[in-house]
Parts: sequence; C-alpha cells; structure tokens
Amino acid sequence: MAWVDEELKSFIGTEHELNDLTSLATVLLPKSAQSATWYTRLYPSSGFEERLEDTNDLKSIILDGNGAIKHLNSLENPIIFCIIDRSISDDTGAEVINQLRNTRGTPLSLADDLLWSPPIGIEALAFTVPL
Repeated sequence: MAWVDEELKSFIGTEHELNDLTSLATVLLPKSAQSATWYTRLYPSSGFEERLEDTNDLKSIILDGNGAIKHLNSLENPIIFCIIDRSISDDTGAEVINQLRNTRGTPLSLADDLLWSPPIGIEALAFTVPL
C-alpha cells in the first residue's frame, strides 16, 4: 500500500489557493478526535472483496472509481458515496449506479433535501434505496 501513502501526501486545492492547500491525509486521516472523519479506513479496490465483512459496521463508505463501484450491490451501509471519472471511456461504474437508482432508488434533491449545490464541472446524483 505504498502508493496509498504517496497519494495521501497529495494536496487539495487550486493554484489560486496556494496558501491554503490541505493534504489528503489531513482530510481523510485527521488526528483530531473532534473531526467528523476521525476514524477513517482506506481499502484499495484490488483486494476489497476479501475485506467486505470489515465494512459492515461502517456508517458511510466512499467508493472511488469503477474498480470500487462494482462492489456497490454487495454493501449494506447506510450511506454510500460513489465517485466516478466521466472523462474516461469505461462507464461500467456509472451503469451500476444508474441501474440501482432506476430500479430501487427514490430520488433526493441535492439543493432541497441535502442543501448542497455541486461545484462547476461536477455531476451529482442523490437517491435512497431500501436495504
């Protein structure tokens, strides 16, 4: 998992925010007990099948990329976020999400229900499904 350690050293922000850049480790693995994400676990998608039982007690999961999103139907956590890159030609992750939304989902309004508007260039869907 050396590549994960390297990725965690990456910084979040734009060139206009050079003084306020934050590392991914600060967001995902903060050391403050008061942080909302103070007990975050990271799993690489390559070995995620073997670790599915480890995730049963988690309230929220973030699936990043098509490699991880293929496990969406195997999870029963209350809140699941899926992040996909629409700039790549492989749409299997988007297809899994849309199939779940269309067959079992009840749409949520980002603006009205979640009080959030995505930034420019970000596509977001929100929906609930019965467990």
